[in-house]
Amino acid sequence: MLKWPMDFGWKYRGVLVVTVCLCLSCLQRVSAVSIALLYETGDDRLAAAMDLMQVSLTKQDDIVFLEREAIEAILKEQELGTSGLLDFETAARLNEMLKADLLAMIIPVETGDRYACDLVIYDTHKGIRLVDKELPSGDLESMVAMARKEFLLVVEKFLHPEVGGRAFCIQRVEIVDLPPESRDRVFAYVNIVERELVQQQGVILLERAHLNSLRRE
Repeated sequence: MLKWPMDFGWKYRGVLVVTVCLCLSCLQRVSAVSIALLYETGDDRLAAAMDLMQVSLTKQDDIVFLEREAIEAILKEQELGTSGLLDFETAARLNEMLKADLLAMIIPVETGDRYACDLVIYDTHKGIRLVDKELPSGDLESMVAMARKEFLLVVEKFLHPEVGGRAFCIQRVEIVDLPPESRDRVFAYVNIVERELVQQQGVILLERAHLNSLRRE
């Protein structure tokens, strides 16, 4: 049994006890990133892929996916459908209730006969788009592998952010005299440029809606 020396003051005992407790808490604490994953549950192929992807990440101590039931309950409460979560502003409002570190969306893409979908991951609290990439449209295994890889990379980036990265935000300007078809083409080009920026090392893409909300505040 540990015995305190008679001349060891209470003040120093207290310092020692607090130090030991802090060290033990540091050893026990594991940094985990909570992720809210949104996708169209009516799409059987996509739902199967996301289930397999989440199962493959269950042994990762640094990733925690929010329960699907909890997400569905809030979507129902807010009268939202996953198909309508295509913009950052709506996603950010939803994550204020979900309180996840990251919010990920699987968005179906209209490509004619080819099945395709995009993976977009936001840090809604900082207004940053971390991932914007098309998932493979071939076999289910390729889609799961790509999604798994992107989630592992984004969690690593979230836990260990780059120092000295350059922040960019492309502000859209409405041109009244521009024909609607030309305006849509311009916006499509902007989306392509933004997607390319997200892929670059040392680049931080800030969402327009987030900056606009900061300005209003």
